[in-house]
Amino acid sequence: MKKKLACLKDIGLNLVLRIDSRLLGYLALSLLILFLSVWGILK
Repeated sequence: MKKKLACLKDIGLNLVLRIDSRLLGYLALSLLILFLSVWGILK
């Protein structure tokens, strides 16, 4: 039973990490686009 829980925890952590990195990528991309558009307006 304990082994099964540990396995589930590992899978959950892997999913969270994968989702996290993808979200961070999207966030960085949107921030970059926002920055470039603001810079273009100010220029």
